[in-house]
Amino acid sequence: MSLRPLLLLALAACAAEGPPIDVRDAYGYESVLGNVAAVYMTIENRGSLPDTLVDVEVAGALVAMVHEQVAAGDMVEMRHVGRLTIPPDSSVVLRPGGLHVMMEGMDRAPVAGDTLAVTARFARGQEITFAAPVLPYGADR
Repeated sequence: MSLRPLLLLALAACAAEGPPIDVRDAYGYESVLGNVAAVYMTIENRGSLPDTLVDVEVAGALVAMVHEQVAAGDMVEMRHVGRLTIPPDSSVVLRPGGLHVMMEGMDRAPVAGDTLAVTARFARGQEITFAAPVLPYGADR
């Protein structure tokens, strides 16, 4: 009995799976605060192990980091999250009013029609570079 058909089937299954982490639906809004802006996205972990977003870079930004907007009494605060764990077989959504990538020290304020080049690095070694279109402030997504 030949093992070749079984080997080919196993290889095809591995190839179809692809990388465990995927970033989709990325976007940002034009800045209303000058050289500060935010990027939103969905991070999906199709793998069987958790992974952690450990670093984010945005071209033209001095600093990019994960923040969370939280209510504190009558005020809203931005809290630095640092590392963001993505559980296995699940997604984490970064959206206005919650988790987001905060960019500071931008070369110039992003305006509608721009595209931000974003690189996300994960603890298990995956690095994903993607484009985030800039929308008019407050536009429906």
